[in-house]
Amino acid sequence: MVNAERMMDIEDDVIQAWEKKVVPEYDVFYFPTLEEVKEYMPEHSLVIPQEEFRKHNSYQTIDMINSYEMWQISKEANYVCVAPENLFPMIDRRKQQDILKTQQEFGRGLIFDWELIEPVFQSQSRMMQKEIEGIIEPYILQNQQRYLAFQRQMWTRLPDSFRRELLIKLAELYTTNSIPMNIVVQKVVNQFQHIIPYFNRFSKENGPNCFAAVLAAATENQQKCQWLINQWIHPETFQLGLEWRGYKEVTTSMNHLNPKDILIWQDEKGQMIHTTFYLGRDYFFNKALF
Repeated sequence: MVNAERMMDIEDDVIQAWEKKVVPEYDVFYFPTLEEVKEYMPEHSLVIPQEEFRKHNSYQTIDMINSYEMWQISKEANYVCVAPENLFPMIDRRKQQDILKTQQEFGRGLIFDWELIEPVFQSQSRMMQKEIEGIIEPYILQNQQRYLAFQRQMWTRLPDSFRRELLIKLAELYTTNSIPMNIVVQKVVNQFQHIIPYFNRFSKENGPNCFAAVLAAATENQQKCQWLINQWIHPETFQLGLEWRGYKEVTTSMNHLNPKDILIWQDEKGQMIHTTFYLGRDYFFNKALF
């Protein structure tokens, strides 16, 4: 038996919170046409035009948006089918595969490369592997490479040990290097004491994002920092917050950064998509996607 390499320790209560919400209680499937919805989904399924779906308060929750990565769904996904967890297993196996392939092509979340899953799978006992295989077999996709799609009923049937190790593995996707506390305490504790409690920590909730983390880091008051770091902050609000704190946009290089400088990434349209707060000595503070 091969042990999956673990890069970090995550508190048990955080893992337990993730287990409950990482795969939402509703299954969401995207389709290009109404004809395809009718071909693949059972009669009287709940079908929502994409534009209406984006405005639907019940489905546009932070947990749903984050898990299904709704910000990256293909523009060709014109219809959305929302289904209870017991509906998908009742669909014909061939249709299940076609539906999941469409989700993978459209960029829906909760579909992972098997190379990511395999080390966690191999870390389980032989008996456990057989149990897992029986559960995940309908959700394995084989295109140019192998993928595994997660749906609610499948997720809840998986053994606890497999789910926990998998969540830790997924967390590592969004974490490159943790901050070594022995160095930080010596070099930056006096300057960044207000955010040290958040170093190398994961949130139980999906809400706080990178803009909140960086704006909190730029707010040295401990109480205000604690409140800000738990908010979901949008780009324009973030920009206003920076201006209020005296930040100005400048062009510089990584070699000329100073502590408290803030880096901002933009997409091809100039929209802010990520940000990080420079601590000095080549260390940065930000909130990962997970």
